[in-house]
Amino acid sequence: MFVLNDEGPNDFSIVVSRSAASATETLEEHVQRLKQELTTTLPKCELMDVSDRQYDGYPAAELRYRWSNNGVILYQRQAVALIKSSNTDHHAALMITATCPQPFSEQWDKAFADLLDSVRIRDAHRISTFDTGNETSAELNEDEVPEESHAASELQHIFALSIRDRVLHVFDDEEQACRRVNALEVEDGMWAFFNTEGKPLQAEFTTPNTGKIWRSEGKYHLRRPTLPTMLSLESHVDRIVRVVGASPLDSIAAIRLHLERQAGAMGAGVDARL
Repeated sequence: MFVLNDEGPNDFSIVVSRSAASATETLEEHVQRLKQELTTTLPKCELMDVSDRQYDGYPAAELRYRWSNNGVILYQRQAVALIKSSNTDHHAALMITATCPQPFSEQWDKAFADLLDSVRIRDAHRISTFDTGNETSAELNEDEVPEESHAASELQHIFALSIRDRVLHVFDDEEQACRRVNALEVEDGMWAFFNTEGKPLQAEFTTPNTGKIWRSEGKYHLRRPTLPTMLSLESHVDRIVRVVGASPLDSIAAIRLHLERQAGAMGAGVDARL
């Protein structure tokens, strides 16, 4: 959310949000669903207009409406586009909403239009077709992986895999992972977590997410799953297109080697006990 001042009402504010939409859903169908949600959840909601827009060349739709917030009439312009995702199961619905406590003035109409025109989409589909040269170079032999990875393997990293983009993020610990990975997306099943051994972890919410349209993040922690059917990180490695992490855990080859060493260490522990 972007506001003009931290305290009191704002003449103009902007909210940028993203959510998952079915890959089979068209923009028109998504807009129809939004209209139904607005009229159902917002008190005295009156839809004033629906028109065509664009985000960086992507078709978008804009909804203009007003509704009552504790007796105060708010005016909103809401533009939404469905962005093609690398995950074939869903699109990313990108929504930008402007709010005014009075009918939009010429100044705020122009501010909203300029904002929409300035949007640039990082194409998730391009990420899914990541340069195969990089992918090939990531398949290094163990001897070519920096020695620092031995020390890195001793840390209790948390791995978070974005299901949408197939990008693996490496965090130093659970606290960092839970702080940086959006709780709304976690609840929507858009992330998978793994411990330093590559075993799956399950998010458990201590404070639930709230709201339907204006959603607020809750808080969660990670624990071992109650169901044994969740896949390990090793099962996902072949589908990962990129790794975001500090050296040396910053490549697919380093992740593979890390998991192999973890498995070897666990095996050695079993042999020692036997």
